[in-house]
Amino acid sequence: MGLHALVTVGSTSFPVLTDYMLTSPALAHLHALGVHTLTVQHGAAALQAVPESCPLRVEAFPYTPDLAAHLDVADLVLSHAGAGTISEGLDKKKRMLVVVNDALMDNHQTELAAAMAERGCCVMITANQLRERFHDAAEKAINLTEEDICPPEKNQTAFAALLAQLICTYDES
Repeated sequence: MGLHALVTVGSTSFPVLTDYMLTSPALAHLHALGVHTLTVQHGAAALQAVPESCPLRVEAFPYTPDLAAHLDVADLVLSHAGAGTISEGLDKKKRMLVVVNDALMDNHQTELAAAMAERGCCVMITANQLRERFHDAAEKAINLTEEDICPPEKNQTAFAALLAQLICTYDES
């Protein structure tokens, strides 16, 4: 049957990631890892052509507001470093390789991805490292165990408490 990999970039465009994943070296490495199906959610960017010699079955679509069904069938998630995607992937205990778009200014994605990678929940590289480090990073990600993947506990009341505090402070002034 083989493994299923999902590339996702959310509603943005991140052609550095989506284009790289459709290069012959990336496809060959995924195939060597046991991946037989690759789904590419490419966002607003046009997708380059899949090489004719591609050893994988490739599916592609621009965007979906409900990524859950695609995450459910994925064995490996190759993702941009969006907070929602990382959170959803970790909640579903997915092996993740998070690729930070280091071309963004004031990049909050780096902080989140680095924090999760430091905890051992996922593997992180930057877009500039894709060509040099994809092979090792993808192998490390595919070898994460369910015990490694540790979504942070969610504090459902923290936001409400902060908002209440801000409103009370505003009312007093």
